[in-house]
Amino acid sequence: MALSPPHQPRFARAQCLSDLRALAGMSAAGAGAVAERIAACLPGAEAGDVAVALSAGRLPAGAGPLREAVELAAALPGRDAPAFHAATALLLAEALEGESPLAPPDLAAYHDAHSDAYRAAPAAVRAALMNGFRLLHDTGAAPLQPPPTLAERATRARVVVEAGLAGAPLHLRLPLQAALAGGPPGETEALWRDRGRDLVAAPPVADAMRHLYETRDDWDPWRDWPDDRIAQEGVAIPFEAP
Repeated sequence: MALSPPHQPRFARAQCLSDLRALAGMSAAGAGAVAERIAACLPGAEAGDVAVALSAGRLPAGAGPLREAVELAAALPGRDAPAFHAATALLLAEALEGESPLAPPDLAAYHDAHSDAYRAAPAAVRAALMNGFRLLHDTGAAPLQPPPTLAERATRARVVVEAGLAGAPLHLRLPLQAALAGGPPGETEALWRDRGRDLVAAPPVADAMRHLYETRDDWDPWRDWPDDRIAQEGVAIPFEAP
């Protein structure tokens, strides 16, 4: 896993990649026709190749017509929204990974042209895409004017997240409420770092952790972990199907 820039939370990059790849993979698993519709954007692109890329959340090196079809689908929001979302997720994931031997498309230009379409997407999709653009903006890979707002990056409004915590155990609710209100993030980081595998089964708590990831640039449960420990023990917040 490539390292994040020093100023960028390590958890944020990994979580964003997880969300984008889950979004692309759900497009392949839940609606096989999405791959066919992306492939139909360009003669010579094969639906089977697109389906493999969606399932993996990655574009293969030297993808040729497949890559061109994905780039075209990501530029046509009015033609097919699910294909547009899935194609954009693939391009953002590739750019965040930073391992493609090919020059990525100008994702800042995509954002400038289609930001209204991203805002109109289902909440979980919008947040996944906007967080991808935000991280690319932060690294300078896709400078945006303006970058995504906190509201655009959040799957749910803070008031909704806080209301969902009403029935959570006190030892979880209090530190989450404090962090959501802008208090020190350390206790909630430790909770996710130490108990993430259990907390994914408590949606209101996981939703609160997601809100912290989406809206606080200083929230990073993995700040002191080496890459090998992240790979072995790191837990991502589950992506919600739109």
